[in-house]
Amino acid sequence: MKKRRSIIAIALALVMLSGCESGGATLSNDSSAVSSESGQYVESSADESSKAENSKAESSDTESSDTESSDTESSKAETSKEESSADNKTSSAESNSGDTKEWKETPTSGTKYVTVDCYSRKNAIIGSDKVDLHTYGSSVKVVAKTDTDYYKLSDGSFIHQDYLSDSKPVKTEPPKTTAKPQTQKPASGSTDKTDGYTWVIQPQYNYDDVEILRQSNYLPSGEGLLVSKSHYEQGVWMNEPGTLVKNLFAVKNKNKYGLINSDAKLLIDFSYDKICASLCPPGIYFITVSDITYENGYEHEDYKWLNEKYQPVEPTQGFGVEGYPHYFYDVKNGDIYCDREWVDTTKLTDKNMSNLYVPVTSATVRSETYWNEFEKENQTNYYFDTDKSGVGKCGLLSNGKITVPVEYDGFFDPGPPDENFFGDNRIVFFKNKKIYVFDKKGKCYSKGVYDKVDNRNQELYYLNGYLPVCKNNKWGLIDVNGKEVLSCQFEDITSVYDGKAWAKQNGKWGVIALN
Repeated sequence: MKKRRSIIAIALALVMLSGCESGGATLSNDSSAVSSESGQYVESSADESSKAENSKAESSDTESSDTESSDTESSKAETSKEESSADNKTSSAESNSGDTKEWKETPTSGTKYVTVDCYSRKNAIIGSDKVDLHTYGSSVKVVAKTDTDYYKLSDGSFIHQDYLSDSKPVKTEPPKTTAKPQTQKPASGSTDKTDGYTWVIQPQYNYDDVEILRQSNYLPSGEGLLVSKSHYEQGVWMNEPGTLVKNLFAVKNKNKYGLINSDAKLLIDFSYDKICASLCPPGIYFITVSDITYENGYEHEDYKWLNEKYQPVEPTQGFGVEGYPHYFYDVKNGDIYCDREWVDTTKLTDKNMSNLYVPVTSATVRSETYWNEFEKENQTNYYFDTDKSGVGKCGLLSNGKITVPVEYDGFFDPGPPDENFFGDNRIVFFKNKKIYVFDKKGKCYSKGVYDKVDNRNQELYYLNGYLPVCKNNKWGLIDVNGKEVLSCQFEDITSVYDGKAWAKQNGKWGVIALN
């Protein structure tokens, strides 16, 4: 199957200009396939698994007929079965993708405990079909271990050794506090910072990291679409948008990502190198899973979208993204330029800047005029230098005026194709490793109180009225007015969705609800 899909992917690449802007691909074998004869979408089912098993049995029968031609058809199959069973101390198996995958099994016995919510797999290979969901702390009986680092369970399915332990994991409770009991909140009062939340799921998960699902791997969102229908048309997969899934968080465990919600329900187990919501076509963001490989020093990202069963399907190709805009402030004369990648550069006039609210970066500007033979006219190229001393600083352009001085080291950049620099009508700049919060008109709401750290931009973008903030390596939340609604007390915290956020305390992740 992998070879066939690779050939199809190469063929598609030759007839198309570009792929959809995204970051995605799957580690797992698809539960869908493209028929090279009909070009139709074929969904795997229990019937197909049965056919595969019958095919293996027939193959064994054929081998037996070469050596035991005098036996009847039924005895051939029985003989083949017995020979296979007798050799089972180091057995081989076939993967659900159609490729022959072999692994050796060494008999063992005992009880193991699940250390994180995960699925058992049909075969002892990464990305094999899911069998059953095993929850944190549950016990499983193992009968063998493979040379691919999987344990075989008594029901014949497999779980990777990284998700199993010899001892039962112990749920840790948060330390008891001496905080005063909460009283009923007055109608006009405000919640005390120390009593501003409730643990709805106690800290108990040993995740490496949790973050809200992002659009195109930049913009915090927490939402994404599933594919409702797929069909193959004129050499391209066409997908229709289905259910919009909300309250989504990407969770990292042992360098692989899965997908959960704020109820700790595991929607996708830890099989992928990246999970985000990718744009294609404009305005529609599909939940996307990625497998990243490296070859000759180059990164290759193979991505898939997810259907209503959370199974990977081929993404629609051929949708390009318009040039992403960067705005520059000429330090010599104060002119403003819009440089749209791969499209054009425009020197903005007062009319262009009317109702324009964007961050700008200071630069020295050099122009070069040339004759365009094709267009039969003179055209100008602009070049912006932001690396010299005195340039490369950032500020805010509001309706034709610089309302935030061009003196900051940076700002939240959502990246292509998004141009939404503002979350909840707030933009966050930073300088000297401190953050500053402004509205579109340049009014400041938080002035260097909190630290700028590398938390994949979560501390630089407001979502649903709150901004995660950090002070002295502890995390909390502020509202759009810069008021601290949750004091900086956690080891980490995510953006808020539907009044809830994942938070880390004493090395464990849990879920809090804001009061």
